[in-house]
Amino acid sequence: MNHDHSMVAFTVDIMNNERCTAGVKNMETGKLHEFKAHNVSQIEFFGGKPGHDFVYTVEMNESNRPFKVVRTSLNTGKSIPVFVDDDPTHYVDLTVSKDKKFLFINSGTKEDCEVWCTRAFPEDTVEEQEND
Repeated sequence: MNHDHSMVAFTVDIMNNERCTAGVKNMETGKLHEFKAHNVSQIEFFGGKPGHDFVYTVEMNESNRPFKVVRTSLNTGKSIPVFVDDDPTHYVDLTVSKDKKFLFINSGTKEDCEVWCTRAFPEDTVEEQEND
């Protein structure tokens, strides 16, 4: 859910092949947001500010391996990759801290892993986010 619980992000695995379609539903209106992402394994809300939300998705490659994290503005529709792991043995996933202040990107195997952490900065503005 986003910061004020007005929207929920979800994934649907229609073909039962772990290649999900991600979407966002406005809980106040009951309508689906126009945002859609295909061939993803995960979606999370993180960062942004009231009235300007960002979602992060984990995209799958042609081998069905989660390998790329993409940030999308729900207001502008602009998407940018924030992390890519081309190591064919690594699988990528996301976790948001319970206080919603940190995003953790994990890339690993059964034997090793690397974790990157970033924080949400309250002073970030929409203009700064859009000019990355």
